[in-house]
Amino acid sequence: MLVDLKTQGKADASPYDVSPQLGGYLGMLSLHWPKLYIQKAGVLWSRPGSTTLQKVDVDEAVIEWQGARDAFLMLNQPEF
Repeated sequence: MLVDLKTQGKADASPYDVSPQLGGYLGMLSLHWPKLYIQKAGVLWSRPGSTTLQKVDVDEAVIEWQGARDAFLMLNQPEF
């Protein structure tokens, strides 16, 4: 299981989408440890007075990472 810890300073702060970030982590893990299979992923949100675990779909996170990476690469193409 891959878990990312996020801390927020306000008790009423809202979680936000970190799927592309987790997808990046998953990509790096598979590159460097190809025999390691991550079946579950999540975000542990820590706020004053509470902690919650948000589940993240592993396959969807990888797809979102690939999309974010591809968009970045398209924006940073050299002009001819």
